[in-house]
Amino acid sequence: MMNIRQIRAFHATIISGSVTGAADTLGLTQPAVSKLLQNLEHSVGYKLFERLKGRINPTPEARFLFHEVDDMLRQMDRLDGLFNSTRQHQHRKIQIGSLSGPANFLLPEILGKIAQSDAKFGVNLYTHNSNIICDWISRQTLDIGLIDIHSASPSYNSITIPLSYYCAIPADDPLASRPHLTPKDLDGRTFISLNKRHQSFVKIDKAFKDEDATYNVAHEIHVHLPAISMVRARMGYAFIDTINAWSYEKHLNQSDISFIPFLPFTYEDMAIITPTLRPLSKPVLDLVKVIKSAIEEIEQQYQSKKHSSG
Repeated sequence: MMNIRQIRAFHATIISGSVTGAADTLGLTQPAVSKLLQNLEHSVGYKLFERLKGRINPTPEARFLFHEVDDMLRQMDRLDGLFNSTRQHQHRKIQIGSLSGPANFLLPEILGKIAQSDAKFGVNLYTHNSNIICDWISRQTLDIGLIDIHSASPSYNSITIPLSYYCAIPADDPLASRPHLTPKDLDGRTFISLNKRHQSFVKIDKAFKDEDATYNVAHEIHVHLPAISMVRARMGYAFIDTINAWSYEKHLNQSDISFIPFLPFTYEDMAIITPTLRPLSKPVLDLVKVIKSAIEEIEQQYQSKKHSSG
């Protein structure tokens, strides 16, 4: 029968890409890890790794199992932390999952202020896509999730906050002097966009079609910040939400990109989600309020700044 040591060896081998790396991670010898993997394969009855020319590669079955194993070990580590903190009479760390946009600058700024005033405050911050975060919240693995794509679920509550879109263009572009931009202004120009299933593409594409203009997407990305770098490289324009535009200007201290208001007003829905199947602690509820207030304040102030400057 398989055991936890075998499962941890399996997980560490895939993460590190080698038995040697797994041995270093687990504090074991290489032969000990190899033996654990052999015993695990014997227990399940099929190969989990192909060994070719000194390299070890996960089989398709191993890759399929890895995500479930990863989730299980993550929850075990969290449970271990809960037992330890309870024994030591410490506050439990708040588990947060977030998109990269808020996680890069907004959340550290919020969390830093709290940590300065509360020495016992602690978090685990995970960065992932919305689907994974929703799944973790549904499994009660996280306390708070910040996402941009979700559907109603009995497994979590959600607070939706609309964020304005801005057109990111090089600061020396002739259009950078405009107070706002419309689909007609941007008709046929080259764009960088999130994939065509994302709400940003769907909403902006509709805004263009409503004005008989062409939203010409030549390049696709999966998060906003690389899109801004691609605008800097003059690969095209990009529509960026308030949080990412604010982050770029404030925390990266960059002025080479202009973020121009887009008309008609188009919004991306950001959501703060929390699990419904267990009660939330007061620190979690308080943090949700602080995050919501901070996002709403940034949206209001950034929108006011951009429209007044126009």
